[in-house]
Amino acid sequence: MWGLSTLFWPLLVPAGPIEVLMHRIVWAFVLSAVLMSVLRSWGSLRGLNARTWSLIAAGGVLNAANWGLFIFAVLSGQVISASMAYFLNPIASAAFGVLVLRERPRATQIAALAIGSGAVVATGFAAGGNVWLPLLMATCFGLYALVQRVVRLAPVATLTGESAVLFPLAIGVLAILQLTGESTLLDQGLSHVVLFVVGGAVTLAPLLAFAYAARRTPLSTMAVMQYIAPLIQFCVGVFVMGEPMPAARWIGLALVLVAVAVFTTGEIAAARHRARPSGRKGWGPQRSAAMPD
Repeated sequence: MWGLSTLFWPLLVPAGPIEVLMHRIVWAFVLSAVLMSVLRSWGSLRGLNARTWSLIAAGGVLNAANWGLFIFAVLSGQVISASMAYFLNPIASAAFGVLVLRERPRATQIAALAIGSGAVVATGFAAGGNVWLPLLMATCFGLYALVQRVVRLAPVATLTGESAVLFPLAIGVLAILQLTGESTLLDQGLSHVVLFVVGGAVTLAPLLAFAYAARRTPLSTMAVMQYIAPLIQFCVGVFVMGEPMPAARWIGLALVLVAVAVFTTGEIAAARHRARPSGRKGWGPQRSAAMPD
């Protein structure tokens, strides 16, 4: 769903990236609030201390930045650059875990980060593309994943809290766009309004599907499956959007895939090592590794 969502956002043209992003925040909050009410899960957000809400707010800003950059990439014909960012996301998350949480880096993580980021920069310059967009997107996602490792909330509660923090800002920006005549909400017919609302569902549905799968799918399978979305995005950029693919970009893609293979192999090996029984008598069964929420 994340991969195919690339085809949805151009349907909102002539709306610009800022308007699309603000509507995405508003309707993601509305739909997630409805879901929280149906599930009777509001209690998970009540009683949170100021530090937790500060982290939720930081996560909301980082998530919105990532959303905005992705929408900008799609609407400006840079889907391939966005796909490169999503290939690098897990590697960026591991890098911030090493830098901030002082986790011990594995050789495969260091090699993957060097190969992946180097490939994006080198081929971006060689192909004349946007070098900083994929790196900035991967950085935002890596920092967001770092925040999520500290704030341990269910996915729906997390998205509700993040969008609630940004909801007043989004409403304010949309009001300004409407007053200045730059809004497209009421100028393109009912179908345009419906598409804005559907944008909230397009945001929420993949998150819920991923959260459901992450709790029921082996880590080794998830490590491979998380690269399906950027692969679909890449194919959409090349075969549907018709973005140019000079030789330098093909080389860059090959190097990024090498980085992905190195990183995934290391993560699977580490997960199997953690899940291996210790062999000591009296110890309980080992808890399998799980991906952070």
